Amino acid sequence: MKQNKMILVFVFMSMVICIATISGSCAANKQLTDKENISNTNPEKPIHCRVGETFSIILDSNPSTGYQWRLANSSDGGLLKLIGSKYRASKIKLEGTGGKEIWSFEALSVAQKTIVFEYVRPCEEDKEPVKRMTFMVNIQ
Repeated sequence: MKQNKMILVFVFMSMVICIATISGSCAANKQLTDKENISNTNPEKPIHCRVGETFSIILDSNPSTGYQWRLANSSDGGLLKLIGSKYRASKIKLEGTGGKEIWSFEALSVAQKTIVFEYVRPCEEDKEPVKRMTFMVNIQ
């Protein structure tokens, strides 16, 4: 009988520890998420941010084909500041595998802004882009 009680106490204490650990982990993840900048990969979903916040637009890309993304509408009237862009290769290490281009911006003024990207081969200036992606940004 005494052994059964000890087993029940052990199980109960183990459950309490597990719940406390999970709760703390969720709270820590929430804090990290709140501090990260906003990112978007879906042009159908508007980006919502505040003045002074940064956000990123992430686009599928494969530089081994010669194509890369470029900003089609660079005159923003002081609404956005392009912080920079970088390429992140896929974790799959196969030749010809694409990755992601990450474009980062800072919101400077309250407004609605459209950002248009074109997927082009820079050496083929006279050809139309093979893709266009348009993102709506709502800055509050």
